Amino acid sequence: MQSRVSPVCSSTLRNRPTASSAISHKESPEKIKAYFAEVLPDYDRDRVHVSDMKKCFSWYNTLVKAGFTEFKLPEQAQPEAEE
Repeated sequence: MQSRVSPVCSSTLRNRPTASSAISHKESPEKIKAYFAEVLPDYDRDRVHVSDMKKCFSWYNTLVKAGFTEFKLPEQAQPEAEE
């Protein structure tokens, strides 16, 4: 199962030159939707709810405060070449 948080976090970092926190998860739903659309414009508006966005931004802000600013999925293990 691939994490959906990584693309959002990476996109948030790409749109913000410094690893600052994102919008607060306590903002109004309209502000959260607008910010999420700015960060990830092609998200599925029918399946992603404001509660999902709030969780995403809450986790993102928690990770940034803890010093985690590199949001990349681990490389898939490369099979060793047989000799």
